Amino acid sequence: MLMDTQKNLTETAPKRKRVWELVDLQCPIIGTCLTIGELRKIARQANVDFPEGVSEFDIHSYFVSSCKEPTRAARLVSKKLDKKFAAKLRRYNACKEDDSLRALWREDREHGDIPGPFWAVLSHAHATIELRTEVFSEVHMLSHLVGAANRADIRRLSMLEAEQERLQFTISKMKHVFAKRVATLREERDALADEAIALRRELRWRGDKASAPSQENASGNIFDEYELETLRRELEEAKRERNEAVKLLEAESRRLEYLESERRELAAENAVLEGEIARMLEKPGGCPDGCPESCSGCPCPDLCGMCVLYVGGRTGLVPQYRALVESRGGTLIHHDGGMEEASKRLESFLAQADAVVCPVDCVSHEACTIVKSFCKRSLKPCFMMRTAGISSLAKTVSCLPEQSCDRGAYVMPVLGANPESSC
Repeated sequence: MLMDTQKNLTETAPKRKRVWELVDLQCPIIGTCLTIGELRKIARQANVDFPEGVSEFDIHSYFVSSCKEPTRAARLVSKKLDKKFAAKLRRYNACKEDDSLRALWREDREHGDIPGPFWAVLSHAHATIELRTEVFSEVHMLSHLVGAANRADIRRLSMLEAEQERLQFTISKMKHVFAKRVATLREERDALADEAIALRRELRWRGDKASAPSQENASGNIFDEYELETLRRELEEAKRERNEAVKLLEAESRRLEYLESERRELAAENAVLEGEIARMLEKPGGCPDGCPESCSGCPCPDLCGMCVLYVGGRTGLVPQYRALVESRGGTLIHHDGGMEEASKRLESFLAQADAVVCPVDCVSHEACTIVKSFCKRSLKPCFMMRTAGISSLAKTVSCLPEQSCDRGAYVMPVLGANPESSC
């Protein structure tokens, strides 16, 4: 009898909704929770052949239409969603009422975790229509905000790509010019070396001739000695010219190496910016299940609420600095490095910050000294950047999570600049 009772309870217990049971919600579910690559894989499993050159919108539309009924494609989509977000489903299944579900949803939303919680709430057996409508409306408005931000990021990416092409063209021209200069110097060096060898042979021959017994008169010997001294002076002059040519060649080689290093640095900064833009274009994702304050061993790329102090830089770019840091989950405070704000206030700003960034090309010597001294005393991460541009900050921000996970050591990396000569 006990087994019959348990069986009846199991049969009457509500079950989670499947994707075809959620009326008019197939479009946001598929668009938010599954990528085009995952949809293509599901299509292959369902033996669906898309025509050559099919657009991503057509693939999305096909699955939205198919998932309105319990088709094979709809069952595979539902199975994929359950497997992909299994951890979130287990967490949300422990809730039995709207209030607890809403609290979990808002917590995950604040951390930027949208796809898994979105499916967990919509498919939850105990979620009411009101809660599903509330969650859907929030995701719908979020998609508008992300679209607007993406358009601005795409324009910025286009500008950066054009700047990268211009820099690459300039560096290519400079490499060509310096390569020709190096080749010319090498030819001059080889010519001087050949001339020096010829002079040595001439000196050796004249030395042998002078040491041999001869019947020449005194005037002839004096003439030979004078000519030998002249050759010695010419040889010394040739050596000096050769040494100068070698030094010039070495200087040009170092200059070429510096330009190549500069090109690699700019390429690295551009790669960081492209990664940042790509991350913004994707659906935002935060730390899994909330990021602890210590962030020990944190696998996420976000700053987890880290407070970053920017000292110096260009005042007109401060909104862009702040937007970049906030897009990674941090907060930014700014001090202009003594241009208008008093340097005495700088230490109060430093005390608030978890990490400090400072562009060495756009900050006063006094502010730079205060930052270095304070961060060294307090073992606070300090990044001295090469320039005050957005790209340098983007590259630095990508390194900050590693530093925020280990606050026990003072580091002051200088990105592309010499800290002793910059401040």
